[in-house]
Amino acid sequence: MTRSRKRPWLAAVLSLLYPGIGHLYLREWFRALLWLVLVFAASYVFVPVEATPETLSVSAIIEASQAVPTYGMIAMLALTLLSMGDAYVLARRLNASQSRGPQATLSIGRAGEDRTAGFDLPDELQTVGGSDDDRTGQQDVERTPKQTAAPSRCPSCGHEIDDPKLDFCPWCAEPFDDE
Repeated sequence: MTRSRKRPWLAAVLSLLYPGIGHLYLREWFRALLWLVLVFAASYVFVPVEATPETLSVSAIIEASQAVPTYGMIAMLALTLLSMGDAYVLARRLNASQSRGPQATLSIGRAGEDRTAGFDLPDELQTVGGSDDDRTGQQDVERTPKQTAAPSRCPSCGHEIDDPKLDFCPWCAEPFDDE
């Protein structure tokens, strides 16, 4: 299942309405719950009981908001701004990770070439190197014990191999040759 791209500004504006709502929009349920609980706890600590309105009318809410001390308002404003910033940054990170797509595939090239297609690969994948043999047009792969990488497809059954660290096919259990 692929996630659709999220709008960072919409996540921030929703968090402005109430901290945690932007995280719900981003489908980050645990973070949303943390922000909601944090705001409820802060309002319990910083807002005195006398400031809670007895009825839900506009005048009662305005009167209650004037009874909240300045430090309580500053704390609630800080929580709202932090929630907005977190939702915005999280949306940008989710979009960036989604646009990168699946992990970069390894391509063997000449020594010194960038073989990662712009992605950060684990060290054991970056150590697989090759040299171009100009006489035959084929590429040699040098491997040390640390340099194990599975082929992209199993030579026996043809299934695609997802984990480059495997030394056998998870479909047919045939070991890969260490040539």
